[in-house]
Amino acid sequence: MRSVYQCRIVLFIWLIVFTTGCGGPHRQTESSFPSSSQEKADVIIRLIREPAPARPQHQMVLLPNADGETGQMIIKTAAGSQTIDRAYLSTRIDSPEAAPNPPSEMSLEEIQRIFGAALSAMPDSAIHILLYFNQSSSELIPESGALIPQIVTLIAKRKATDISVWGHTDRVGSTDSNLKLSQARANTVSRLLMTQGVPAENLDIQFFGETLPHVPTADGVSEPRNRRVEVVVR
Repeated sequence: MRSVYQCRIVLFIWLIVFTTGCGGPHRQTESSFPSSSQEKADVIIRLIREPAPARPQHQMVLLPNADGETGQMIIKTAAGSQTIDRAYLSTRIDSPEAAPNPPSEMSLEEIQRIFGAALSAMPDSAIHILLYFNQSSSELIPESGALIPQIVTLIAKRKATDISVWGHTDRVGSTDSNLKLSQARANTVSRLLMTQGVPAENLDIQFFGETLPHVPTADGVSEPRNRRVEVVVR
């Protein structure tokens, strides 16, 4: 009986020593993998102490359709909602209990990185980008001018050789002058793309004057969303 009792004491002490050692610092070894129970325990503890960062549960972005129309997207959870009605605005929901985050602009590179595979699987996998202009001018507004390098990067990543550049105006001015202005706007964007390496033979340049408004208006109404060029990358 005494020897059995002594064995149990020795076993109990060995367990205490072993489990106490598990909390010690991790020993470096030449192997990439744990080579003992001690190291395995350290690895488990380190993983528990340094969990992988959580990723958003859902991320959404509003893109123009094949006709260049944007529409509206309403995202609701039990904690709140967000309404998105402008192209390239995005939001995310971090958890089922959280409200959608405030909308923010998503770059074309980020859209391609996150949604590229899904967009390519769609029947019309083209990406539509709207660029806006100053009133009665072929000069891009600064926000749209900043998108040109992103469009060039997108074209390169998709290895696109079919790019449409369509010019439009609002209904301020005569029909003839607006047709010429829409041509000038399309040419402005085409030159910017070619300057940054897009081959001219890959560009399909068209212009429509005031005949295809993004937002229908009466004659003579100034509408910034109609003063645009639409770039379609296929």
